[in-house]
Amino acid sequence: MNPNVSVSQQDIAEILEIVCKDNEGAFNALIACQSWLEALRVVRSLSNASYHIEETLRPALISSSTLLIEQCEEQLSQFGRMTERLTLVRKQKAEMKLLGIL
Repeated sequence: MNPNVSVSQQDIAEILEIVCKDNEGAFNALIACQSWLEALRVVRSLSNASYHIEETLRPALISSSTLLIEQCEEQLSQFGRMTERLTLVRKQKAEMKLLGIL
């Protein structure tokens, strides 16, 4: 394989599904790249779709959503700290202007 060529998981999934007719492999590649709607589309073509949905898709979705929620909570916490700091700095700046320091 040429190291200068980048192949995404979605490209791999497309090759597996269309060229190789490996829908299960395509489904797993789509799960790996978190392409949920495409994974759901492909899993419907599998004979044991409900098994794959319950055992692979659902846990991956839960894991991904949990991680996103944790990241959002961390960003919200950081935003709160930065907002408090900005308020403090603005207050100090106003006080310094009143004292003639700035």
